[in-house]
Amino acid sequence: ASAKKMKEDMDTLNTRLSEACASQGFVYNQGDCCCTEPGVDTGLASDHGACSTGMPLPSRSSQQPKVIDLYCGVGMFTLGAKQAGFKPSRGIDNWNSATQAWATNFGNEGDEAVKVWCDTAKNALNVFGTKGHVKFDDVLSPGNVDLIVAGPPCQDWSSMKTADAKAHVKDCDVQELEVVRQWFERVQPWHGIIENVPAILGISRRRENLSYENAEPNVLRFCNLLCGLIKCRYKVRF
Repeated sequence: ASAKKMKEDMDTLNTRLSEACASQGFVYNQGDCCCTEPGVDTGLASDHGACSTGMPLPSRSSQQPKVIDLYCGVGMFTLGAKQAGFKPSRGIDNWNSATQAWATNFGNEGDEAVKVWCDTAKNALNVFGTKGHVKFDDVLSPGNVDLIVAGPPCQDWSSMKTADAKAHVKDCDVQELEVVRQWFERVQPWHGIIENVPAILGISRRRENLSYENAEPNVLRFCNLLCGLIKCRYKVRF
């Protein structure tokens, strides 16, 4: 019975995703778990940006490819990218203890350019990622970053809410998804990886079974992120 219910839930999810993507003029390919513009091949992008199984290194430069970590924490996402061949370049988090730890872990890379900013992702983009601003960072020039990794907050929809999460500002995390999209639009990295919990789609785990809850708001939230990235000329897999 649980297997049948799981299939029904996933069928519902796929239907909602297809409808939401179509409403914005895009095509949802269930088989490839991706969303694209009509008529676009669902394989890896050959020109600009892709999320896929694996992390191909750009061949456009002889320099070691650079990674920026949004919501970096102490840097576990950064560490994974480093192990895959990317050079830590920037970390952003608004928790001071976390940024201090990130600096300890990655600040001594033999390159002065490695920096961590204790600020919100939105403020960091508006200051360091805005041409003409006195603090503009050349590293954030369009196309200069090879990979952005981001693990935006999930308290608004996570099934593992804590006491602190219950006091979380409603819709705050939805706004952070839009900030992530703005980073991709402004910085134009060649590749990106965005991590979040299954509940971003309304999928939660209860007693080892998957269930599907709150279909409409969850799917629309997720599709807004997908379609926003596609409008920035990315192919998206999830």
